[in-house]
Amino acid sequence: MPKKSTIRVALNLMLDRLIKQVIERLKIRETTKISISQVEMLSYGEELFIKAKVVRIQDIDRIFLNMLLNGENGEKQRWLALAKFYDVEIELELFDTGEPWLSYEEIAKITYPIFSKNGKQLIHVPTNVICYRDVALLDSGTTLLCKYQKQFITALAHEDLKKKQIDVQERV
Repeated sequence: MPKKSTIRVALNLMLDRLIKQVIERLKIRETTKISISQVEMLSYGEELFIKAKVVRIQDIDRIFLNMLLNGENGEKQRWLALAKFYDVEIELELFDTGEPWLSYEEIAKITYPIFSKNGKQLIHVPTNVICYRDVALLDSGTTLLCKYQKQFITALAHEDLKKKQIDVQERV
């Protein structure tokens, strides 16, 4: 029969290997982004949340956005709450560019980042004047600023948008 110290050493080695494997998987998770369709999102669960830090839900439509805005407590809301519990970042990707059906005010109200089908994040600043502070932290070339004609962009903000190659989509 092996000595207790030999068993302890073997258990510590096994524990060290297990901890190393867990840390490696967590490192992989932190850089993993998975895209799924809205239609199939409920077929995924905790296993997905363990694998990926970011989950992009594709083919988002008006019905899904209304569910988010109205706070309906359905299966999809519970799924999103579970994702939050696992510290998963959720991104929403529209089934198209969002024109003309998407209300800009809704973009500002929804707590998840919204992307167009072509991968640009849609941003709306719900003020009459869009200032430099509103656009300073936007990522270069990957963002689309959605504004109404009545909204004014200051010269400094406009200069920053040009420098970062951020398109501005304007609506009446």
